[in-house]
Amino acid sequence: MTTLTSATHLPIPTDAMCWRRSFAGRPDQAHLVRQFATVLLGDGSLTNDLIQVLAELFANAVRHTHSGSPGGLVLIQIWSWPDGAAVSVTDQGGADHPQPTRPEPFAESGRGLHTVAAYATSWGWHGSTHGRTVTAVFMA
Repeated sequence: MTTLTSATHLPIPTDAMCWRRSFAGRPDQAHLVRQFATVLLGDGSLTNDLIQVLAELFANAVRHTHSGSPGGLVLIQIWSWPDGAAVSVTDQGGADHPQPTRPEPFAESGRGLHTVAAYATSWGWHGSTHGRTVTAVFMA
């Protein structure tokens, strides 16, 4: 597992298939985000891990950025190639940058980016307080 600070250096092949779709920045859209990925990726070996990470990144965008404000949007991108896949979640920015934190032992939240790091081969982000993209790459 590699954690990168810039998503611009993640190993997504230039000939990978790419799909993108915007979703309202509301928690009730999470099932549509998962459905979008499932339809595109089918039941490939990476699908379950990718959907787990995608759900976490979408939830983070809704909870921690301006995308969760009324009228907010979250852009989802999914790439697929023969030996891998990737997902990106672009939000409308917020006060904090994506970084794993050390939650209290019995806290009910705060482990999201640890989950991303555990499932993805590599991950990273780029952007600013005005908008950022978090990308996770999965290799077969």
